[in-house]
Amino acid sequence: MKTHTENKHLKAGKKSSLLVENGLQDFSSISLPEIKKKAALMERVETKYVMNMQTFLDVLGELKDDYCVLEVKGKRVNHYKTIYYDTKNYSLFYAHHNGELNRYKIRSRSYKESHLSYMEVKFKNNKNKTKKERIRVEDLVTNLVGTASDFVERSSTFDSSTLFPVLSNSYARITLLSKKSVERLTFDFALSFSDLGVGSKMEIPNLVIAEVKQEKFSHSSLFMKVMHKKGVRMHGFSKYCVGLSLLKKGVVKSNNFKEKLLLVDKVTGGEFA
Repeated sequence: MKTHTENKHLKAGKKSSLLVENGLQDFSSISLPEIKKKAALMERVETKYVMNMQTFLDVLGELKDDYCVLEVKGKRVNHYKTIYYDTKNYSLFYAHHNGELNRYKIRSRSYKESHLSYMEVKFKNNKNKTKKERIRVEDLVTNLVGTASDFVERSSTFDSSTLFPVLSNSYARITLLSKKSVERLTFDFALSFSDLGVGSKMEIPNLVIAEVKQEKFSHSSLFMKVMHKKGVRMHGFSKYCVGLSLLKKGVVKSNNFKEKLLLVDKVTGGEFA
């Protein structure tokens, strides 16, 4: 049985999705194969912004002439679920927390609308460039064995036997592609987290995480100009690190993420449970 809080956040997530779908009505659409052809961007520079739902809806109205929206099987709002892997002492988390260069993120992700699942390794180098490698898998990987294990060891410096599923999240996403440059935008919202160790959960329904993916950093992005006009600043933001910090208070050290956690609180009006 769902609790009152869970029902409240479920309704908020559905309402958000409906508002976003309405905001996308005037956008032209693009297919997944077309996006992969025009802007796969497996090696890229990523720039992130954090805002609330109302700001996001206001921003959408200024993008319709310069961006088209990904549509998968008639759906423009798509749904994702991710499982993140880490070591018992959270070495991937702390590499990010401590600002280490040449760090990894290891995860399995499923895409509901396209019925696709992948095992992924992301590597951020000391030049702020992110490289993503992935392989198709049958379903979300909950145990690193076989092909998934071989892939992780081939694509990272980790022994797969030292990695365990730590956190899962789910969220809705829209993807926009620039009509004028090799640039892709993603907006994630209706975000929820689950601690795979103890089973605790948390939802942040009013938070929107925007990410600009470019071949190289460029201020010429219309979206970035809109963000500047609205006074929304760039913020590094890892869903894995923020989710783990919120669900494992007192277990993991998250001093260096305090600013980001305060930002989440400010942007959402303290609505997260």
